[in-house]
Amino acid sequence: MPRQSERQLSIVIPVYNEADCIAAFIEQLLASVRRLDFRIEYILVNDGSTDATAHEIKRLQNRFAHINGIHLPVNTGKDEAIRAGLRRAVGDAVVIIDGDGQHPPDLIPTMVDRWRESGAQVISGVRIAHGRSNAVPWQSRLYLELFYRLTGVDIRRSTDFKLIDANAVPDLIFYSGPFRFFRAVVKRLRFTEQEVEFTVGERLCGTTRWSFPALLRLAFSGLWCHMRMQPTRRHSRLMQAESDRRST
Repeated sequence: MPRQSERQLSIVIPVYNEADCIAAFIEQLLASVRRLDFRIEYILVNDGSTDATAHEIKRLQNRFAHINGIHLPVNTGKDEAIRAGLRRAVGDAVVIIDGDGQHPPDLIPTMVDRWRESGAQVISGVRIAHGRSNAVPWQSRLYLELFYRLTGVDIRRSTDFKLIDANAVPDLIFYSGPFRFFRAVVKRLRFTEQEVEFTVGERLCGTTRWSFPALLRLAFSGLWCHMRMQPTRRHSRLMQAESDRRST
């Protein structure tokens, strides 16, 4: 639960080759969270983009206060980009949101309200429908069903759009297993969780950066990792040190 004074919210936005979209998204995000009574830091994690994303982030930092940039030297994948943002975040809660507009930023105040009311460690955005061009392919539905049956981890409606309480962040930072499928890792750690439903929006611009072979590699890598993993709580000393750092 948030402290009663100087409450702060961190918003982590992993991006890869989103130079054309990122400015429009930030404008939309700023308008959506304006009513929140939090100091807000925005953490843009550039996951080794090969376009002008780094330049756009620096331009946004010059234009808006409280925008921070993390620039990973190579493309490590969205999951590790999220973890890099979690390491930097100092808020009482951390929101993870995609930077292409498909996760609706106007849902963030609802997620914050639910977190304050419930005390849950995680508020998860779950999809109930998709925009016109974003219907989930039957291959994805089949894969998510297979993932559930082989691993016991149900991510059939899950997304990476989440609010994470600060007390849960060290568990994610120091997770001992392969950090594949952020949403599945969150499920494995068995945090107290509540769900907020949303409709997946249209991309603000362009098309997905994922090719079919890349998606296929990611799918099988994630499935293999989670089939081999056992639920575990780890690194208690390191997690305590991280909690102490965040509370100072």
